Amino acid sequence: MYLTRNASKRRVQEALNARKNRLEIVKALSHGQISRRDLFRWGLFTTTGLLAMKNGLSPYARSAYAQVPTGTPPSPSFGARKFTIPMPRLVTQRPVPMTAMANGDMWFETNSQHGDELPARKLSYHDDFTTSGGRDFVNPVTGRGPMEGRPPGEFFAHQRWGEFQPKAGYILSLGKVAPGSRYHPNMPEQDENSVWAFGARPHGLPGHPSHAGGLRTGTIVPPLLRMRYDEPLICRIYNDLPVDRTQNNGFGRNEPSTHFHNAHNGAESDGACNAYHFPGTFYDYLWSAAVARRDMPSLWDLDHHVRWGHGQPNR
Repeated sequence: MYLTRNASKRRVQEALNARKNRLEIVKALSHGQISRRDLFRWGLFTTTGLLAMKNGLSPYARSAYAQVPTGTPPSPSFGARKFTIPMPRLVTQRPVPMTAMANGDMWFETNSQHGDELPARKLSYHDDFTTSGGRDFVNPVTGRGPMEGRPPGEFFAHQRWGEFQPKAGYILSLGKVAPGSRYHPNMPEQDENSVWAFGARPHGLPGHPSHAGGLRTGTIVPPLLRMRYDEPLICRIYNDLPVDRTQNNGFGRNEPSTHFHNAHNGAESDGACNAYHFPGTFYDYLWSAAVARRDMPSLWDLDHHVRWGHGQPNR
C-alpha cells in the first residue's frame, strides 16, 4: 500500500492529497461537525463503515495514473534507521490487592499507594449520583454528571459479582502522552495531543489532580497487565483526556470504551457495549478471566485441566 521511494512526484502528490482528505474527514467527525450518517449519505462511507473506494480518498482505489492502488506516501523517518535501537519491553504494572467489605464491595487495600480509591462495586456509582439528585459522586473535573462512567442500573451491573470477586486490581489512566515521548531518538518529541495512550495513574482521590486540560500520563510503550485464567480482577481506567474534544489535533474522540479479547467477560465490561465514558470519570471493568465452557464441567478436558494446575473441576 505504501509507495516506494522512487515513485513519481505526481503519484506522491496524489497520495498526499488523499491522506489530507481522509484527515479532514476524521477531524470533522471527531469534532462533531459531521456525523457518520452524513458520510453514508454523501457516499464517502460504505455500508460496512469503511471509506468508499474513490480516488483522492482511499489508498486502495485505482490511481489516476492507471496504477493500483493509489497508495500512501512514506512516513518521514527524520534520519532514523531501521533496527538501530532495541525494541522496548512493555511496562509491567503492579496489581493492587483488594479485600472484601461487609456490604460486598471490594476495597483497594489501604497499605497501597491507592488507598484513597473508591471501592469497586457491583452497581455503578451512577446509581448513587442519581439517587442523591446529582449531589454525590459528581465528576470532579467537569462538575457535571457522575464520577463513574459505567451506566446505572442492573443492565450494567457486574455480572455474577459474588462469584467473580476480584482479589486484585489495576489502576490505569488514558491521557495525553508524557513529556519527552519519542518513537526514536532521531525523531521529534510527540505533541501531547497527537498521541493519547494508556499509562499508570499513581494518584489518590478519584479525578484528582486531573483537570479540564487533561493529564500527561500516557506512555508510548504500553502497560502490561499480568493475568491468569480463573483469577478475576478489576481494571479501573480513568479518563484523563482534555475535556475539550477539539484538543486532539484532529483524531478520535476523548470518550474511550475498552474492549478485551480472549476472555469470557460480561457485556458491561467488554467495551463492545458502546459504554463510552467522559473526561474526569473512571470505568471499572470486571475481567472474570473465565475459561471457555466454565459452566459446562461435563465437557472439560480433565487431563488438560489438571495439567495446568487447576485440580479437579467443581461439580
